[in-house]
Amino acid sequence: MHIMKTLFKILKWEMIVQLRYNIVTVALILALLYIIVLRSLTNMDITQLLIVLVLSDPVMFGVMFVGVLVLYEKDNNTLNALLVSPMKPSHYLLSKAISLTLIATPVALAIAVFGFGIQLNYLYFLISVVLTSVIFVFLGFAVVSNVKGFNQYVIKFALFTLPVSIPVLELFNIAHSKLFYLIPTQATILLLKSGFKLQLETWQVVYSIAYLIVWIIISYFVARKAFKHNLLNGKTNE
Repeated sequence: MHIMKTLFKILKWEMIVQLRYNIVTVALILALLYIIVLRSLTNMDITQLLIVLVLSDPVMFGVMFVGVLVLYEKDNNTLNALLVSPMKPSHYLLSKAISLTLIATPVALAIAVFGFGIQLNYLYFLISVVLTSVIFVFLGFAVVSNVKGFNQYVIKFALFTLPVSIPVLELFNIAHSKLFYLIPTQATILLLKSGFKLQLETWQVVYSIAYLIVWIIISYFVARKAFKHNLLNGKTNE
């Protein structure tokens, strides 16, 4: 109970910070731009485009915005204060993942509804967005943990997003490979297909959900290790 209370307090602070740094404003503006573009594409099957846009939403939120937040905190010496605070690395990481996912999910849902309609398979759609968002918040944290400035982070961001975008090639029938199933975004794409009412085999659904959960565990420990060694210099409260 005490852990949940502490996490809730940290999460509340995270939301305040994200409002202060205009993360929510940027998210809303991007969503509005996406919706305007989608509404202009009438009498077209835009399912593939929707999948790409929704895929980019949790990836962008997870990788780019956690990077922005951490760099702000570095500049303001917030991370140094963690060394003498009772907050644990797990609380810090979870608060980032939950708060950014709470922003990414309604944005992705708005894009899907305005572009596709309300006849979504909401279960698979939300599972895909939420799990993917959490993964990329953690991985984004690992990417930003040892950079010294925003320009360096932008380069690392581009290098990181390039390989995870490879399964999009299969979506547009440009390239096909079973190796794509090793990339977590392949699982995301499959679940989004199901979310947009495209038929999947049972094993594909099971693979997608299970694989994203596995990647949440992997990405969390990668982020936690990066937090301890790169940001707190090996000093933690747990």
